[in-house]
Amino acid sequence: MSNRTRLNITPSIKEYAKSFGARFDKRLKEWYVEGSVPAELEELVCREIRSRDYVSEVSPSCPKCGNKMVFRSGANYQFWGCSRFPVCRATLEVGKSISPIQHVLSHLQSNISSSNQKSKCKSEADILVNDRRKAVIALAIVLFGSEHQAMKWLTIAKVSLGNVTPLDFMTSIVGCDRVELLLKERFA
Repeated sequence: MSNRTRLNITPSIKEYAKSFGARFDKRLKEWYVEGSVPAELEELVCREIRSRDYVSEVSPSCPKCGNKMVFRSGANYQFWGCSRFPVCRATLEVGKSISPIQHVLSHLQSNISSSNQKSKCKSEADILVNDRRKAVIALAIVLFGSEHQAMKWLTIAKVSLGNVTPLDFMTSIVGCDRVELLLKERFA
């Protein structure tokens, strides 16, 4: 099999895509083009969906070596451990640092604040969305029984949310409501 690039082709543009070399693989049930992608088909290339890993984006730095720390949990405890383990064995207790959920919330809040820098204060809508987001995250923690399990669920893209992570989806009251509904339908 040569170098194939997958394409996202709808029935309405099937003939157009064929005219530029697109082919359909009946066994895999997907459209593709072999070799280099013609400029006319560039917009149709399937992009890999990457779910954001908020915990690693906002995790604390190791006090010994400066590398990012990784959230870990045992049977009865949670802690931050150095990502260079076993070379570096530094740890931070979650109680003495900020929990992953608190890290994510502060990261999300800073994103909202930076997008609204024109107005020096938070709007009422931003405050309401942030409070609503916190309530949905708290519900996830209750339903999953731990921050770690809730965080795992909140940071994986969901098909029912259009292949977006619940955390990325909760940018409005409506988004928060939809994530809450999804949680209750599946886990309550």
